[in-house]
Amino acid sequence: MATTAQKWKVVVVVEDDTDGKALAELVRRSGLPIALDWLPANGIGNIKRKGGRLIQLARSRFGAGAGCVAVLVDRDGKDARKAEPHRTIRRDCASHGAAYVEAVESLEAWFLADPAIAEWLGLKQHGSVDAVKDPKQVVAAAFYKQTRRTYQRRRSRQQVAQHASGIEPMQSTSWRNALALLQPCLTGAKGR
Repeated sequence: MATTAQKWKVVVVVEDDTDGKALAELVRRSGLPIALDWLPANGIGNIKRKGGRLIQLARSRFGAGAGCVAVLVDRDGKDARKAEPHRTIRRDCASHGAAYVEAVESLEAWFLADPAIAEWLGLKQHGSVDAVKDPKQVVAAAFYKQTRRTYQRRRSRQQVAQHASGIEPMQSTSWRNALALLQPCLTGAKGR
């Protein structure tokens, strides 16, 4: 396992900037040996249309160092193996050597797998957050009860992520899958 001083860079193409900020906070607070950067695509449609170019641009951010590129999308209730835009994005990742990462159903499910976030939101932790039908709605309702403000994905995600203590991997298969896909960066193997 790479030490903190030997962090490898992971550049993640994300749907929007708040996805990147929240993911960076989750990774940092989970104590993972990853130097995370993100490239916002301004929507999943842009990832579908410009996937190859975005992956190349993300790869250019390594500079002289080594690292991995991943593309993170929310599944949003779709069968990502068949439904668009996920099918095209998955194919672009494979052809350009980038990890395809799905948050099932959304990044908010990963919030629910963090005990400190769940506690701050006043929620009991679920056995498997990937089984939660609409994690965005669960987080939004709990966020409103906690803050008396409407959950604005673009503004509130970062506030929620700041309460993280570290995701419990056993509570999220999609988080474990993401870490497995990024294992080359965690172990210092040749970057993607």
